[in-house]
Amino acid sequence: MTKDADIIDCVNDVKGDLHVQNVTCNQLSSRYADLYSSVHVEIQVDASYFAKAIDLFMSAQSWPYGVFVRRYFKPKDGGE
Repeated sequence: MTKDADIIDCVNDVKGDLHVQNVTCNQLSSRYADLYSSVHVEIQVDASYFAKAIDLFMSAQSWPYGVFVRRYFKPKDGGE
């Protein structure tokens, strides 16, 4: 299982010179927990760097092989 510290280290490697204010990891329930982990990673940046951060962190080339990244939208019912 991937640890929060591993994800935070990865964010710090990916960010380059972008100033990241805070990184928070929340484990989500996975349909097939024995095959993969789902983690919501919240990355806070200044609003003036938001577009750059989205482009950078949503790029598949930014992340190690095997990492699948997509935008997270909170469910309307308030659950995870």
